[in-house]
Amino acid sequence: MKLKLKRTGPNKRYRFKGYKTIKQAARTRMFERQRQLLYQYIFLIVLVIAVVVACIVLKPWDKIRDILTVFGIL
Repeated sequence: MKLKLKRTGPNKRYRFKGYKTIKQAARTRMFERQRQLLYQYIFLIVLVIAVVVACIVLKPWDKIRDILTVFGIL
């Protein structure tokens, strides 16, 4: 039965290919996270604009009022 040795020091930092230092790799990852967050915000803004444009073009207010009247809510 083999015994596993426990690490007593800090966690091992793996080297990333193409990066000189750990700081450079962390900085690159930070920029990637910021870019991904920016893409999510842009997608959300475009989605909200599309919903607003669809509400303006389709004018669903009359249809919604009719449906609520049928169910006796309005």
